[in-house]
Amino acid sequence: MEQKNIIILLLSLLFSTQICYCQPGNYSAAGYTAKLVDYINSYHIPDISGTSGSISYTFSSVTINLDLDGFFFNQDPTSFFIGWADTEFKITFNYHVCEVICESGYVNIYTTSENITLSTELILDYSTYIANFNLTQTTIDSDKGDIVIEAHCTDTICLIPVGDISNAISNSFVPTLTNGITNGLNEYLEAPQNYIYTFIKLPESFNDVTFQIDCTGQLVEASNSPSYYPPQMTAEFMGTVFASINETVVPVPFSPNYIPDTSYLENIDAPIVVTLTPYIFQSVVYTGLAVLLPVTVQPNEIPAASPIKLNTSDSFFSSIAPGLLQYPNLGLLLNVSSNNYIPTVTINATGMTVEVAVEADFTILSQPLQYAFGVKIDLQVEIVNDVTVLNSTTIELSSKILNIVPSSSITYSNVGQVDPTGFNQLVQMVEGFIKVPSFNITLPSQIQISNTTINFYDNIIQIPIHGTISP
Repeated sequence: MEQKNIIILLLSLLFSTQICYCQPGNYSAAGYTAKLVDYINSYHIPDISGTSGSISYTFSSVTINLDLDGFFFNQDPTSFFIGWADTEFKITFNYHVCEVICESGYVNIYTTSENITLSTELILDYSTYIANFNLTQTTIDSDKGDIVIEAHCTDTICLIPVGDISNAISNSFVPTLTNGITNGLNEYLEAPQNYIYTFIKLPESFNDVTFQIDCTGQLVEASNSPSYYPPQMTAEFMGTVFASINETVVPVPFSPNYIPDTSYLENIDAPIVVTLTPYIFQSVVYTGLAVLLPVTVQPNEIPAASPIKLNTSDSFFSSIAPGLLQYPNLGLLLNVSSNNYIPTVTINATGMTVEVAVEADFTILSQPLQYAFGVKIDLQVEIVNDVTVLNSTTIELSSKILNIVPSSSITYSNVGQVDPTGFNQLVQMVEGFIKVPSFNITLPSQIQISNTTINFYDNIIQIPIHGTISP
């Protein structure tokens, strides 16, 4: 494997932005409410026929005129609730009732007040591989007299009191209506549920290695404060970037050690804000090194144009390790490993710093083989990021390495004294040739981006995305 390929793949993983797109944000409900109202008002309700004792009945030609306003959501320790504080409706249907004689007519059910609250319990569980998104129960909160049920007989002779018909309907109207709304909403939500992905495959791959990001998590906060409108909801994602080699997962052996304070996640001023913590970058670096290393480099794999050769008589190696001169003009076998070192990532107001370590072992290709020496190189990489809107649905994330500070130490030597500072100089020589590619984020077409920025705080990066979200 060429060293260039290792660097490019690792950097492309580190700065990949194919991350979960949801995070704390204000979500305008007006468009979704209008679409839901249209769906319910146009929903075809089939005729209902049955018997109750000696009475047979048929309800037909059901029409609904529903109006919802004042969307809200809130939570208790275990559940989330969505609803509308101002609910108005009128339901009309024909009836045909038979008991010895038959009568026909129609029923009007309507609201007389806007102070009727319709709410339903929301279950959004994406803590496992398969997400569960449904509504469990719907309730109507109203005062007596807010809902009126009137039956009208249209036959020439009517013997069954219309009051009895109205009372019979009123006994079962609310549970029938709320169950119908729950079932209808779940049917309406069936399509969005198909877009909840708990694991997202990243576009980067290498040989038989594929990469994914773990987007399992939970809803952790909802704000319904009057000072926040529309209401805000925070969705938490694990954010682990992991690899699979021939479908065998390479585990990440550490967990997040920092969760942002809620003050960073409330009262935001953009429809969507993506908040990233050091953990996602830390898992990227660890995973990249875990699948790319160890790697062995033979002397003949070094490009001919390289100023440094894997040879005991090369001027670089003979200057840092004079003891190699007792093995003149022999090849050096290089083995690079990460030794399962866990990288650290720090984010502050000026940008991001990644600290990572690799080990290199050099073996003299003599007969028999001779272990020469080993070196550990600790790297402190300072990075600055920027974000640009390319078009209404695409954002470009660009990154630049500001500085690399190497610190090398010799882990063992069988050839006498070895000067580790030579490897520091080697890293600084190639620093200027390392370029971080730019990456594009293409959001769903329902999100129309107008502008965005990138903000750095202690331990978090926030990307507010301004624009509109359509249903």
